[in-house]
Amino acid sequence: MTAHFDTSDGQIIATSDAAPGLRAAHPNFALALQELVNAIKERHPDLGVTDAAALPERLLVTTSSSARHLIAFDRIDHRHTVTRLPERGHKAVGDFDLASLRRDKEAVELVALEHLAIGERAVLVLRGVNPDPPIVTIRETTPVLDVRSL
Repeated sequence: MTAHFDTSDGQIIATSDAAPGLRAAHPNFALALQELVNAIKERHPDLGVTDAAALPERLLVTTSSSARHLIAFDRIDHRHTVTRLPERGHKAVGDFDLASLRRDKEAVELVALEHLAIGERAVLVLRGVNPDPPIVTIRETTPVLDVRSL
């Protein structure tokens, strides 16, 4: 069972082919996913659905600065990645131009998806550039406008 995500009216909408007609809506990604999984477990306990199994393979997150982050969830070895994709055209945010990040267009290991909600800054915990010592980088985005599974 894989969940499908889209954004509508400031909500992340979660649906699944395993339970047609069921949907969950919440501005927070984790809560939309959890509501969907709980509803499926209630209606179809025989499916044995878990949050991890419900994650889509790829999720595209678009922010107010037009930055796009492609999150890939690997359900087998649980190594998830995020790739910041180039902006569509040049866009300034307030008085600041968008900056290029050192690892743009490169898949970086996603240690944790700390926060992902419509209208709020996403917080991503990424594996650092140097593996020794193991250091993480916290990436905070501009406010999230859209979340959708691919």
